[in-house]
Amino acid sequence: MNTRPLATLLVFTLLFAPACASAGTGGHVSAPPAQSGSTTPASGGGANAQPPAQATGEERVFHGSVADRPATMHLRRTPDGKLSGAYSYDGRGGELTLKGSVDAKGNFTLEEFDGAKQTGAFKGWWDEKDYEPEASISGDWAKPGGGSDTTQFFYFVEQRWQAGAHVVTTKRLDEGGRKHGYSVNVEYPQVEGVEGFNRLAQAFVTKEVADFKKDAGPEKGEKETMPEASEDSLTIRYTVRLLNDSLVSVEFPIDYYEHGAAHPSHAFHVINYDVKAGRELSLADLFRPGSNYLTKVSEVAVRQVRRWNRDSAEYPGGGGQPYLDDAGIADGAKPEADNYQNWTLTPRGLAVTFDYYQLGAYAAGAPSVVLPYADLKDVLKTDGPVAPLLK
Repeated sequence: MNTRPLATLLVFTLLFAPACASAGTGGHVSAPPAQSGSTTPASGGGANAQPPAQATGEERVFHGSVADRPATMHLRRTPDGKLSGAYSYDGRGGELTLKGSVDAKGNFTLEEFDGAKQTGAFKGWWDEKDYEPEASISGDWAKPGGGSDTTQFFYFVEQRWQAGAHVVTTKRLDEGGRKHGYSVNVEYPQVEGVEGFNRLAQAFVTKEVADFKKDAGPEKGEKETMPEASEDSLTIRYTVRLLNDSLVSVEFPIDYYEHGAAHPSHAFHVINYDVKAGRELSLADLFRPGSNYLTKVSEVAVRQVRRWNRDSAEYPGGGGQPYLDDAGIADGAKPEADNYQNWTLTPRGLAVTFDYYQLGAYAAGAPSVVLPYADLKDVLKTDGPVAPLLK
């Protein structure tokens, strides 16, 4: 997940929204059909730099929620800013048509239709940079002509996979409640035909939930006086960074809240799975032995984080100042293995997510940046797992 200062606030909002999905249910998400046409990498930087797929008109998949209802969107964005597509709520039949537009700054509106009847509208911000792994969209959904009481918050993250790839099923786990003093709201993917990955994902979720429940809930005597919003909670989501016939790469943002805390705590888990070899990959598997690859990874990561930081001054709530300083970036991104545990693969490069506090204050969030494969070519294995992505 692309977590930045604005997203920090959004995640905090979502953390306290109860989930309506029941355990074991899920929605099937198919990869989009193959599209024709080529893309050209974006150049330079700046707050509105866009990745190659942004304006080609190809179908793109976003997964997220409207209020507490999980949903999946399929959208096309043309070079002149027209938006079209459809979305559906996971586990429910029927699609709603979407039509709208987005401006050069990312402000967008999508009108929602059920047949010829308009049933709602999405208004918000399309956030996309060429140095980040994926796009996200967020804002408010409202009924036509409705007041503030009909407005609901939405947040969707792009899922990146190759056309014609495997079907992904979202599995959900919803446990706890007011009487327990805690809540568990978990989503994780299961990929058709990739059982090794599926076992790893399920084992990770099972352990996280079990560990959380050991100490979850109020102490004796606290339950009657504890507000519902302060219940202990565990929330896990996922972002598919890459899915093709050879590789599955997924990041899991994890949010914990312990009653009485000033704010949630956060962590990340990643699974990078080699389908053909039938095993989970380590970061070292991508690079030539003896290549001192961490030095190169750090060099490129620092450069990309500095781009992120320059643009952070323009984020809502940023006050016109970057969130990080050069000393914090250099220290948090120095060439040590512990600094690069949260890595995933994307079509464009190696993605790295830095933990909260790793680069600076909590307000900076957890920046995710992409390290282009071209910038790592001197240390990457030319016959390794990412070889098909280097062409």
